[in-house]
Amino acid sequence: VLFRSSSGPGGNSVSVTATDAAGNVSDATSQTLVLDPANPVLSITTPIAGDGFVNDTEDEASLSISGTSSGADGSTVVVTVEGNTFNGTIATGGAWSIALTAAQVKALTPGSVTVTANATNWAGRAAVPVSASFLYDRTAPVVSAIAITSASGLQNNSLNAGDEVTATVTMSEAVSVSGTPTLTLTIG
Repeated sequence: VLFRSSSGPGGNSVSVTATDAAGNVSDATSQTLVLDPANPVLSITTPIAGDGFVNDTEDEASLSISGTSSGADGSTVVVTVEGNTFNGTIATGGAWSIALTAAQVKALTPGSVTVTANATNWAGRAAVPVSASFLYDRTAPVVSAIAITSASGLQNNSLNAGDEVTATVTMSEAVSVSGTPTLTLTIG
């Protein structure tokens, strides 16, 4: 006999009767069955903040951390960020999210920030905690050195209008360059 609960989690009453070949029906016998689901499974949507970074401009707004779950609809997801706990509700279908206010984001320690999520379903079964991280960087990079590594038309350590110059720029941290970088030289 395959039993499918129509009443959801918890106790489900089952009533059974038997009918013999002559058509005699037995008295009903009832039993309460308790469904015991598997442990829920959680995930955190990455990269957090869309790119895995929260900078000094982005920390002016709230930060949403979200994920999915299976087997824990309606349960509470507990999200820990640097020792601070945030609770959210897992929606039907498994989606969940919590939000840190701008003040809570600014209170984070700059560097790699670890986010951990956990949940327990209605039957008391806990998910395996999951973690993800993002980089909180409030400091803009600084140019620490510029060196001219080659130049066409360089004469007596002087550059002339129209000369092509190759320069090496050293930054205080790793940066990504997109497009065509422009370097303005002030001669004087």
